[in-house]
Amino acid sequence: MNRLKLFVGVMAVILLPGLSSCSDDNVTPQLSKIIKTIEIWEVEGSHANLLSNISLYYDKNNQLIQMNEDNAEGKPLFFMKYACLNDNEFQIEYFVDKSDFVRITGSQEKGRVYSCRYSDSDDLTTYSYDNNGYLKRVENQEIALNYQWKNNDLAAIKASERGYDSDFSSTNILNDYSLDLNVLPQLIADWDYKRVMNTYCQIAGVLGKRSRNLVEEFFFSYNYKYDEKGRLVEVILRNNVSSKSGAYSFRFAFEDK
Repeated sequence: MNRLKLFVGVMAVILLPGLSSCSDDNVTPQLSKIIKTIEIWEVEGSHANLLSNISLYYDKNNQLIQMNEDNAEGKPLFFMKYACLNDNEFQIEYFVDKSDFVRITGSQEKGRVYSCRYSDSDDLTTYSYDNNGYLKRVENQEIALNYQWKNNDLAAIKASERGYDSDFSSTNILNDYSLDLNVLPQLIADWDYKRVMNTYCQIAGVLGKRSRNLVEEFFFSYNYKYDEKGRLVEVILRNNVSSKSGAYSFRFAFEDK
């Protein structure tokens, strides 16, 4: 099986405004779903090891503008910074581990990227959207990906190369957090597929509308845990294809904690 099947989480993303508290003391404040940190743990049986800690930073409109990932010892592993240069241009800078900084620049309009280029490549990637604002097609010199949607959820990605194909099933868990949680499997990938699916634009929330619910693909089995307020505080992914028996745990902390 082609290992690029790990594209389980690639969604169209749009970051939602944060929920503010009511001024009336007799009214229960609405819950914040702004994720501030994500811990990634590797789980083997009853034993768990902290792999890394991700810190997320937002502007006053709760647009994600920066993401830092450090290992368990506090050493940098990943950095991403997103900025709007003007009304129709954006820039993303990132580095992974000890690699050089890479800059992504491109055109956007109303939260949708239409083209982008990486500073270390001449390859241009283009994006198109359907009439409802969902990502329809991504294309560059290597591959073309066609996105299929059903009832506001991502149903499939069909590619010009069969190894990239993925079919998804939707859950009843709303994907209404500040970060599109369908990106989680991409955060533990150990190979470079990010240019094709553009994880960086997905994290920044500039690929049009995101899937309404969390979606699952057969590559992983999923388990979820909630806090006393009904918010997701942990997602556990277990690889159904790899011979490894371990799992990965993503643990969230929100801005009100």
